[in-house]
Amino acid sequence: MAANLFQLSTGQAVLLDLFLAIIRDFDLSRSQLTQLSDIEGIVVVDEIDLHLHTDLQHDLLPNLIRLFPKVQFILTTHSPLFLIGMEKVFTSDGFQLIELPDGQEIEVERFSEFEAAYKHMQDSARFQDDVRNRIEANQKPVLYLEGTTDIDYLTKAGELLGKAALVDEFELVDAVGCPHLNKIWDTYKSHLGATIQKKWLLLYDCDAGKPDTNNGNLFRRTIAQQPHKIESGIENLFSDETIQRAIDHKLAFVDIKQGHSLVERGVEKAVPETWKINKDEKRNLCDWLCENGTADDFRNFSLVFDILEEVLATEVG
Repeated sequence: MAANLFQLSTGQAVLLDLFLAIIRDFDLSRSQLTQLSDIEGIVVVDEIDLHLHTDLQHDLLPNLIRLFPKVQFILTTHSPLFLIGMEKVFTSDGFQLIELPDGQEIEVERFSEFEAAYKHMQDSARFQDDVRNRIEANQKPVLYLEGTTDIDYLTKAGELLGKAALVDEFELVDAVGCPHLNKIWDTYKSHLGATIQKKWLLLYDCDAGKPDTNNGNLFRRTIAQQPHKIESGIENLFSDETIQRAIDHKLAFVDIKQGHSLVERGVEKAVPETWKINKDEKRNLCDWLCENGTADDFRNFSLVFDILEEVLATEVG
């Protein structure tokens, strides 16, 4: 950490300049400015990762962007670390990644620089040693979930439904999103799968659409979708009544599109009301439900516990 502004690294100075320039330009528009969330507009930066240390790319830059929720950032980059940091801060649906020059939307793992870096890492002796050491050191079956909120929900459900001992049978790991679960599956379903001595369960949320599959000690399961207004994510397990209580506490938890009618080719159709967890409130909603939820609120997590028990009981030949 620099002791004063004159000791900042080039990368630190670049980020400070960006932060101050956004505030200055908005202030020059003579719009009301009392907090960072008041700032609106579009920021375009070419080669955003230029001169930035890896820690600044992965950690600081995504969090700086997060300070301006009403600003649309249009950025170019060659840094896979920056994109991994963005996915960690915003989740995969919190930003859009477009590969040039063809203009195709891609996932972080399909980013060409990421694939090249990942291949080099896979080929390195250090990577192979790290994988081997983790497998040898692990004494519990591993349960990979799509996010930290999934871990917290499952832990709380175990406490409320008398399944804490079952949850404790597994090492719970945040896979940081569905794409990373896919990466684990694609890597270990083939030649590395034979090295897994304990069971690994990749547990997808209901909207992933992945078929239940076994490959040795590697298991892939998808939580069955429930007929609730929240149609995606692990929050689909909560009833409409439970989510409504959360909305009554804080309206910002859920984005609601009101039901309406539309006319398509002369035919009037009714469009039902839809609910979606606000991506910036996902953690806050989880904290509120874990603090205020009851066993009845978490009852549908029995579906997850059924999966855990089924995997533990499965004999691997």
